[in-house]
Amino acid sequence: MFDKRKPLPQGWELVFGEEHRYVIAEEIGRGGSCIVYNGFYRDRIGERHLVKIKECYPYRLEIERDAEENLTPDLSCEQTFLTEKQKFLEAYRKNTALKTTLGLVNSTANATNIYEYHNTCYVVMTEIEGRDYRSEADENLQSLFLHLRTLARIVKKYHDCGMLHLDIKPENVLLIPETKEQMVLFDFDSMVRKEKIQTQPNGWTFSVSDGYAAPELVRGKCSKICEATDVYAIGAIAFYKLFGRTPNAMDSAVGAIYDFSGMKWKDARYQPVLFRLMQEFFHRTLAATVRRRYASVDEVLEILEKLIRESDVERVFLYHGFAYNTANFVGRENELRQIETIFSSGQQVLFLSGMGGIGKTELAKRYAYLYGEEYRTIVFVPYQGSIVQTVCGEDIHIHNVHREQSEEGLETEEEYFERKLKILKEQTTKDAMIILDNFDVEEDENLERFLECPCRFLITTREDFRDYDFCQIDVQQMENINDVEALFAVYNPRSYEEEERGEIREILKLVEYHTMTVELIAKYLREAEEEPYVLLEKMRMIEGITGTEEVSVKHRKDRKMQNQKVQEHLKALFDLSGFSNVQLELMQSLSLLGYVRIARETFLSYVPLAGAKEALDKLIRLGWVEQNRKTDKISLHQIILDLVYHDSKPTAENCPAITEKMTAYARQDLESSALDGVRWQFLKYFMERISGENLAYARLCVAYCGHIHNEMYYLKQAEEICLSMQNEKCHALLFQIYLLQIRKVGKKDDLINRMIEDEEFDESSYLEMFAEQVHDLACKAEREIQSDTEDAGILGKSMIDLALEVNDALEDDFILFPPEGESNVEAFHCLLDIAVHFMDQAETYLDQAVMNEKEKAGLYKNMAKFFMMDTLEMDARKEYYGDQKRAHFYREKAAELTKNEEISEEDEVMVLDDMPGLSAVAEELEKKGEYFQAIKCYAEAYEQDEISDIQALEQIAENWVRLKEMEEAANCWKQILEAELERGKEHEWFRYDGEICCRLIQFLRERGQMDEARRYAMELVQCYTPKEEEADYEWSYRLAGMYRLYQMETDEEKKEDYWKQCETCWQNISDEYSIFEENRTYLLERLEREKTEDKRIEQAFAYMHHRTEWADAESNMIFLDYILEQTKGKEKLAAQEIKALLYRSSCYRNLPGDYKKEAMWDAFAALKRQKQVKNQDAYLRSLGYKILASCYREKYSVLDERAEKLQKKCDYFLVAKTDVKGQKTEKQLEIWEDAARSYRDRKEDPMEEKCYQQMELLFQRMQKEGAEPDYKQYKWFAEDRARCAGRQKQFQNVLQIIRKAYTLTLHEYQTPKPEDAWPNYDEETRKYYFSRDLEHYADILAEIGLQQEAFVFYSMSVIVSVEDQQDAPFFDSLDRYFAGEWKLLYKTFETALHQSVTEEQIDHLSNIQKELQYDEMKDFWNSSKAADFRRELTWFVDTYCHGEIEFKRED
Repeated sequence: MFDKRKPLPQGWELVFGEEHRYVIAEEIGRGGSCIVYNGFYRDRIGERHLVKIKECYPYRLEIERDAEENLTPDLSCEQTFLTEKQKFLEAYRKNTALKTTLGLVNSTANATNIYEYHNTCYVVMTEIEGRDYRSEADENLQSLFLHLRTLARIVKKYHDCGMLHLDIKPENVLLIPETKEQMVLFDFDSMVRKEKIQTQPNGWTFSVSDGYAAPELVRGKCSKICEATDVYAIGAIAFYKLFGRTPNAMDSAVGAIYDFSGMKWKDARYQPVLFRLMQEFFHRTLAATVRRRYASVDEVLEILEKLIRESDVERVFLYHGFAYNTANFVGRENELRQIETIFSSGQQVLFLSGMGGIGKTELAKRYAYLYGEEYRTIVFVPYQGSIVQTVCGEDIHIHNVHREQSEEGLETEEEYFERKLKILKEQTTKDAMIILDNFDVEEDENLERFLECPCRFLITTREDFRDYDFCQIDVQQMENINDVEALFAVYNPRSYEEEERGEIREILKLVEYHTMTVELIAKYLREAEEEPYVLLEKMRMIEGITGTEEVSVKHRKDRKMQNQKVQEHLKALFDLSGFSNVQLELMQSLSLLGYVRIARETFLSYVPLAGAKEALDKLIRLGWVEQNRKTDKISLHQIILDLVYHDSKPTAENCPAITEKMTAYARQDLESSALDGVRWQFLKYFMERISGENLAYARLCVAYCGHIHNEMYYLKQAEEICLSMQNEKCHALLFQIYLLQIRKVGKKDDLINRMIEDEEFDESSYLEMFAEQVHDLACKAEREIQSDTEDAGILGKSMIDLALEVNDALEDDFILFPPEGESNVEAFHCLLDIAVHFMDQAETYLDQAVMNEKEKAGLYKNMAKFFMMDTLEMDARKEYYGDQKRAHFYREKAAELTKNEEISEEDEVMVLDDMPGLSAVAEELEKKGEYFQAIKCYAEAYEQDEISDIQALEQIAENWVRLKEMEEAANCWKQILEAELERGKEHEWFRYDGEICCRLIQFLRERGQMDEARRYAMELVQCYTPKEEEADYEWSYRLAGMYRLYQMETDEEKKEDYWKQCETCWQNISDEYSIFEENRTYLLERLEREKTEDKRIEQAFAYMHHRTEWADAESNMIFLDYILEQTKGKEKLAAQEIKALLYRSSCYRNLPGDYKKEAMWDAFAALKRQKQVKNQDAYLRSLGYKILASCYREKYSVLDERAEKLQKKCDYFLVAKTDVKGQKTEKQLEIWEDAARSYRDRKEDPMEEKCYQQMELLFQRMQKEGAEPDYKQYKWFAEDRARCAGRQKQFQNVLQIIRKAYTLTLHEYQTPKPEDAWPNYDEETRKYYFSRDLEHYADILAEIGLQQEAFVFYSMSVIVSVEDQQDAPFFDSLDRYFAGEWKLLYKTFETALHQSVTEEQIDHLSNIQKELQYDEMKDFWNSSKAADFRRELTWFVDTYCHGEIEFKRED
C-alpha cells in the first residue's frame, strides 16, 4: 500500500498554549502509526532547544490533511482513528512509566509531554545527540554484534517486566555513545503486556514494520506472540546490517543457507566457527515458527557473546588449517566410529598406528571431514622432524604470534617454541583438534609437553605408542572385501567375470588388502592386460620363493600386518613388474630427488637415456610414478620412494646420467635469483640423498660446494675419493677442493657464537690454529696444481686464485681481531706472506705463459687490484702488502697486451678500468714522505698523458711546498696561471684558478715583490667578470683580488676606493653562498669597522647563519672564534657566548678529522655557562642538550644512556622552530625532518607528527609559489609520516597521506619529461622505480594492518613492473580498489602476468609473492577475496620459478 500521508511543512509552528510553541524543522521518519519530526522551541531568553516531535498519523487509515494542517478522517474510519489516538496516549503513558519504574533511564526515549492539536496528538521528546541505527554504520562485524548485545540487554529488561516491544527496527534504535548502554529505544506504540496480548483473539491488527516483524505478528496470531517475536526483530536487524536487505521467507526456511561471501564485512581472519555460529544465530532468530526460535533473550545474549569473541580479529587465536578432497575414499566405517567413540569417551589423545601406505592420513582427514561440526578449529600439521620445528612452523598458525626481532637479533627457535607453546596452551580448548601427521619417530622429548595443550590430538604414526599409555588404534587392512574391491575398481574399472573376480580377491587377500598395494595391483592388471590368474600364480610363486607360503592371510591368527611383509609384497610386485634397466634407473634417479615434484620433460632431460620417455610413461600408467596431469609433474609416493631408495640403493655409480646433469646444473649461471633459490633447495635435497665413491661424485661435490653451498662434509668426501684413487686426473680436482676448503675455513659462520658462549675461547690460540690450517691447505693446493700441469698460463691463473682465496679468508679475522698483539700480527703476516708469495709465483709463470692476450691482461688486472691502494678502502691487509708501484707495473703489463689490434676498445676498458696509474703511485709516495720521487712520478704521468699539464703542475707545486721550496712552487703556480690565461682565450668555459693566484700573491708580498703581486691581483680581478649563471663564484674571486689590491695600496684615497669596490662585490654574493677561504680576512676587517660591540657580534652571526653545511665549518669557526673573543667574561653578552659555544661545537663535529673531544667540551662549557649566569633561554638550553647528546652518541655509542637522558630533556620542536627562521625552504625541510627523526627515536609519535605538519605546510607553500617539491624527498617524508600515523592507529590519516604520495608518484613516472631533465628514466628503469615505490606503500600499509589497501598496492606493483603504460582509469581508481571494487584491477593484473617478462621482472614478482605470504599479509593473501589474484600469481611463479621443480614439503 502506497504511503499517502502528508507531513507538516518545514517551519510550521505548533502552538500548545501560550508558553508552548514548537517549530517543525524536518521529517526524520515514519512508523505504522506516526510521523516523527526534528523540531525546536525557544526559551524565555531566546535560546533554541532541540526536540523530537511525534505526530499520531496512522498509515492504513483514510485521513486527509487540510490547509490548516488539521487531520480529518474519512467517516468510515473515524472511530478507528479515535482508537489509534487512545493507543498513542497509552504508549506515552507506557514510555513515562518505563522511564520512572523500570530502571531504563539511559535506554528509553525521554517523552516530556503530550498535546492535542490539529485534531490529533503530539508527543514531545527531549533531543538526544546520536543517530538512528538505520543510518549509523557499524565499524566492523564485531561492532555489529556489540550493538546487538546492547539492544538485546535493553529488550531483556522489558521482557523481565512482562512487556513485549513488538516494533523493534533500526529507526527505533538511537545510538548514544556517551551513555552507558550506548543505545536508546523509542516508539512504544506497539508495546503490550505479554499476558494481555495472549488473551486477545487471533486476527487482531498490529502496527507492523515490514521486514522486521515476525510472521505471527504480521498475521495477528496473538496466541503465538511472545518473547521470541522480539527475538525475530533482533535477528532481522542483524540480517539487514550484514547483507543490506531485510530477510525474506527463504531466509526463514528450515535449513536455510546464508551466503556469507556476500556480507558487508570480509576478513581473511574470520574462522569457520564464526560462520557456523552466524548460521545458527540466523536459524534460531529468523525461523518462521516460534518453536524453532530462541525462547528467550538470554539465549540470544549467550550466542552474541560467542559471536563477539569470534569476530574479534585482533585477538590471539589459532587458525583453522584443514582441507580435504573427498575423492577415492572407500570404507573404514568401523575405524571412523571407533575414533568418534574414543573421543566421545573423554580421551584427548589418539594415535592411528599403521604401516606406510595403509591410509592413516586419509582416515584422519576423513574423520575431521565427517565430524568437523563438533570442532571450533581443526589444524592439520605434518611432523617436521621435531616437535620444536613443528610448533615453530607455519602449519600451526596463531594470529598475531610471530618470531620476534629485537635489538639483540632474531628470537631463537627454542625461545620461540617456548613462547608459542605457552600461547597454544592458552588458546586451545577441548573443541579444537590438531592432526599431527607422519609422527614416525620412536620418541620426541617435547611430545608430552605438546600434548599438554587442552585440545584433542589425532596422531598418525608408523610406530607403536601403546607402551606409553596412549590410546591407539592399529590401522590394518580394510576388513570388508567389498570395500577393497570398490577401491580396486576405482583404479581398474574393467569388468571381470565371476571367476576372474574370485582370482582378484585371492590376490588382494595375498597382499593383505594393503591400500597402496591394492592400487598398484589394479593399475598393473589394467596396463599389462594380464589375466588375474597369471598374476595370482606369479605372486604365489614369489611368496613361496621368499619363504612366505606358510604365512597366508587365512592362516594368521591375529590378522595383523607387519611392515616387513608389506615391503615384501611391494618388493614382490616390484620384481614381477619386470622393469627394464632404463625404468630402474629412472626410478632410482627419481628417488634421489626425495620430496620433490619435477616436470616430466625436465626429468627426462636429466636422465637422457634411450627409450626413457616410453619407459617413464609406462611407470606412470602402472602407478609406480605419480603424475599430476594438470601440471605434468611427477614424483614417487612416500612408501614407493622408501622402497626404491632403500632397496635399490641409488648412487652416483648406478645413476651416472642424473649425477652428471646435476653437476652441470650446479655450475650453470642463472640470471634470475628466484630460480637460483629453487636450485639451492633442489640440490640440497639431492645432495642429502646421493652417495658415491667415484670421480663423478667427487666432481658433483666440488660443483655443489663451489657454486651452491660450501660444506666441509662434501669436500672431505671428495678429497678422500681423489686421494684413494691415485689418479692423475685428480690433481686439478684436489686443487679446487683445497681452494674451497680455504674458503670454508675463512667463513666464520659460528665464530661469534663461540666467542660469546665459550668462556675459555682464546683469541691467540684460535688465530694460530686458523693460520696453520689455511697455510697447510694452501701448500697442498700449490702442490696439486703443480703436479697436474706444466702449462705456465694455468699455473699463473691458479696461483692468483690461490692468493686471492688466502687473502679473502682473512677478511673476517681482520675485523674481529685487529692485528695489534704480537701473536695476532704474526698469524696474519704468515698468511699475507704466503698470499704475496703466490703472486710472485704468478708473475713468474705469466712471464713465460703463451696464452690468449685478453685473458692474460685480465690476470694482470687481478694482480694489480691485489696490490692497489684505494683511498676509499679501509683494509689493514693492504696496509701490510699494498704497493701502488707494483700495481702500476701490472697495469702497464695489461695495457701493453691490450694494444693488440684484435682486442676491442670495450675489452681494453674492461681490463684497464679502475687500475692504478702513475699518479696513484705518486700519491703513495707522498704518504711515505718521498716527495722528490712523487714529483718525478707526476711528471711521468703527464708525459704519458695520464694527467694534464695543469694537474701535474698543481701536484708538483704541492710537493715543493711540503719541501719548503717556495720558489719552485711559485714557478709552478705562474706556469699554471699563464696556461689558464691562454686557454681562457680559446675557451670561455676555462677557469682561471683564483685560489692559486691568491697563494701566489701572498708569496710575492712576503718576498716584497709588490709590483708583481699587484699585477696578479689585477689579473685576478680582470679574469672574474661576473656572469649571470655563476655570479656568486665570480663575485667571490673578484672580491679576493680587489681586497688584495686594497691591502697593497698605500694611497689612502685609492685604498678607500678599493674598499668600496670590495663592498660592492660582497653585496652581490648571495647570503647562503659559501665563504671562500681567500675572503675570510676581508670579513674580519669588515667586522672591525662596525661601530658597536653588539653590532659586530650580530654581524658575525649573520655571516655564518645561512652557511651551515659541513663545507662551511672552517669559515664558521673563524667567526665563532671572533665572537667568543668579543664575549669572553662579559655578563651582558653571555647569551651570545653560549650560542657561539654551541655553534662551534656543531662545527667541530663537521670538521674533517677527529674533533669529538673539542665538540663535547664546547657543549659542556655552553651548558655550564648558561647555569652560571642563570640564563633561562629555553632554545639555548634545548640546543645544548641536543648537541651534547649527539656528541655522546658519536664518541661512545648510539645507545649511550647519557645521550638518551639528554634527548628526553630537549625540546626539538622549539629548536627547529627557532632554527628555521630566515632559512630557505629546502633548509627548513631538513631542520624539521631532523626534529621528526629525533622524536621518532624517543618514540613520541604525536610530536613527530607535529613536525611533519610543519613540513606539509612548507610543501604546500612551495606548490603555491609554483615550485614542485623534490619527489624523492616528499615520498620519504610521506612514508615516515604514514608510519607515524599508523603507530597511533590513525588509519584514515595513513590512507590520506599515502593517497597524496601516490598522486605525486603518478606525476613523477607518468608525465613526459624534457630530454635534459633529471632524472629521466628509460623504460625498464622507470618500471622498476615505479613498481618499487608502489611496493613501499604496500609495505607500510601491511605493517600497520591495513591488509586490503596494502594488497591493492602490491597488485599495482605487480602490474606496473610488467607494463606501466596503462589507461588513466586504471590509475585513477585507487579509492574504488580500496573499497573492494576489483574488476578492473584483476583484469589488468591477469593481462600483465600473461605478457612476456624479463628475468628481473620474474625476480620482482617472485619477491612480491613472498611478501604476500609473510605474516603481515598472509591472512589476507589466503582469503577467498584474494583467491583470483592468488591463483594468477601462483601460476606465474609456478610457471617461471617452479614450472620445473616443486617442493612437496618445504624445510
